[in-house]
Amino acid sequence: MGGNPVKNHSSMRAFTLIELLVVIAIIAILAAILFPVFAQAKLAAKKTADLSNLKQIGLAVIMYSNDFDDYFPETTIFRLGELHSIRSPIVRRLRRT
Repeated sequence: MGGNPVKNHSSMRAFTLIELLVVIAIIAILAAILFPVFAQAKLAAKKTADLSNLKQIGLAVIMYSNDFDDYFPETTIFRLGELHSIRSPIVRRLRRT
C-alpha cells in the first residue's frame, strides 16, 4: 500500500480553448483602456520637458545679456536670399528708487 501513486490523466486538468480566449480578450480590453492613459502621460511628460527647456533657454539669454551690456545674443536671420545679423539691446526697465 505504500507504492508510488500513479497519476491518472483524468485527475490532471488543462485550460480549455474558451478559457484561454476569455483571458486573451480580457487582456486586450485592459490594454485598450490603458493605452490612451499612457499616451496622455507621455504627452504631459513631453510638455513638462519642453517647458523646462524653454526656461533654460530664457535663463541663458538673460545671463548672456547681463554679461554683454544688456544685448541679446547675436542672431542671424535668413530672409529672401539675404543674411541679416541682428544685435539689439534689451529694453531696460525703469527703476524706481
